Amino acid sequence: MKWIICLIGYCMLLLPSFAQSRPTAVDNSWYHDKTVREYVLGSAEQLMGLSKLVAEGENFAGKIIVLQNDINVTSYVWHPIGTREHPFAGILDGAGCMVSIGKIYPGELGGMFGVLSGGTIRNLSVSIVEEQESVDTIGGITALADLGSTIEYCVHVDTLSARNAVVMGGIAGLSEGKVSSCCNNGGLSNKNENENVLGGIVGISSGVVVGSHNKAFVSGTNICGGIIGKGDQTHGHSQVHGCSNEGKVYVESTDEKNTDAMAGGIAGRADGVEMTECCNTAVVSAYCYKNRNRAISSYAYAGGLIGVGYGAISASYNIGEVASRCVAETSGVVDGVAYVYSGGLIGYNRDNAMSTLSYSYNAGYIYAFGYGKNGTSLNYGGVVGDFAAFMPRMKCCYYIEGDGHGEGIGEGTSFLHRDVGVQVSSLQLQTPDFLHSGNRNVLGLNDNNSFVFDSARKNKGFPVLNKVQTIGFSRMTDNVLLLKGKTAMSGQKGFYYWIAGLEDYVAEIEADTDFEYQLKGIQQGQDCFFQAFVKRPDGTVAKGEVVRFRLSASASNQSIRK
Repeated sequence: MKWIICLIGYCMLLLPSFAQSRPTAVDNSWYHDKTVREYVLGSAEQLMGLSKLVAEGENFAGKIIVLQNDINVTSYVWHPIGTREHPFAGILDGAGCMVSIGKIYPGELGGMFGVLSGGTIRNLSVSIVEEQESVDTIGGITALADLGSTIEYCVHVDTLSARNAVVMGGIAGLSEGKVSSCCNNGGLSNKNENENVLGGIVGISSGVVVGSHNKAFVSGTNICGGIIGKGDQTHGHSQVHGCSNEGKVYVESTDEKNTDAMAGGIAGRADGVEMTECCNTAVVSAYCYKNRNRAISSYAYAGGLIGVGYGAISASYNIGEVASRCVAETSGVVDGVAYVYSGGLIGYNRDNAMSTLSYSYNAGYIYAFGYGKNGTSLNYGGVVGDFAAFMPRMKCCYYIEGDGHGEGIGEGTSFLHRDVGVQVSSLQLQTPDFLHSGNRNVLGLNDNNSFVFDSARKNKGFPVLNKVQTIGFSRMTDNVLLLKGKTAMSGQKGFYYWIAGLEDYVAEIEADTDFEYQLKGIQQGQDCFFQAFVKRPDGTVAKGEVVRFRLSASASNQSIRK
């Protein structure tokens, strides 16, 4: 019997001062009538005109900007849209188009946008093609997004590289709002040797990141995470739900600066993060080396989900290799100690009453190496490397037997292999029955119905998350709606997903593949609501999110807004 994902649609009628380097070819003539709610931009000059208007105090609150086509501004020095003094508060709908950016004007903030305040960015792809040298906070879409901002269905494409950035994210540098259904396809690289934070989707998040995916490497010198670099509690607990990382996460902290190395498949550092249905499939590595003429110790933290921190984690897994290496080769009066933490799910779990870990597993290999002239402290384990002061509440967590190795050199070396959680064999974890029966008479991994059997062996045979995910763009031309993206419910061999038009099923698409399909006969002036869902063999239904498309009536190349 097939499991089927459907997109079911319904329609209803709509109710009717700058620095000297700013180029002179700026066009803001399109904004001659301020009573209009929607504006369509199609040239580099018009987009630069938007940047200039916002910098002069026009925040575009209650207005919509729609891109008509791809726009290339690489011939100019780009001034991000929105500043701390004058943020962008409107809606920009990329309509599936790409904006290509070269050099960004030196300053505090970098990205296509500088600051969003209650603004929304959707359906946009951005490529920043040149290395940035003098930007503190940078994101592929925006540098900063405040509590009321939303970024959805956006993609960052090329490698985002900076020399001196403090905070960097594939989508947003720092976000207090919501980032939903976004994807980072380009690597992140930061050469700043001071304290810095990098995240595949968001650098520092105190908001919500949901349904987002990182496909590229994240490389820095202090804190790196596949989805968020650091989660904090500025506005309550940071939340990460339904996110996945398949890009290598690598942190290398050298002896030039006194910084630790923290690397996590989902979050490098988590200071109170709620995490559900997340997974990492890539290598996570933290390397810290100190060789200075004074007493100093080295710390390296690596975790399949979190490098160091605490939070409430459930229904998540890691199958990537986790490795920590640490060298403390100081030559002061008191030599340093190398502290090494490697954990299948968490490298080092800090002391906090919020700490919980449930319905999760690790099937990745764990490695720890340290050398300290005054000793090495090795802490590694299939689930966690170490706990701070107490055992957090743990339920139904599993790891593979024989999955860890530690090696320490130096006087006073200590080994601590954390045997917490339930140890199982690879074969046990790869069987369908394990999802419900568990092991050693404990509750099964799947008591919260978050996992399904990997019949397609796309996850090395280990359980995969039971979720529906659609990330992509849509565009309208001549009353033809183009659906383009990827729909996936991992690991369901032989199962197909159907995309349904407004009333009828119009396409059948194999699981976990890219898709592109046209829906014809859709009229202007309509709201379309689509919902993806999976119908299981037992008749139960897993619903995806409702996605809203509005057909623009003003653009010659009609856009779809979600």
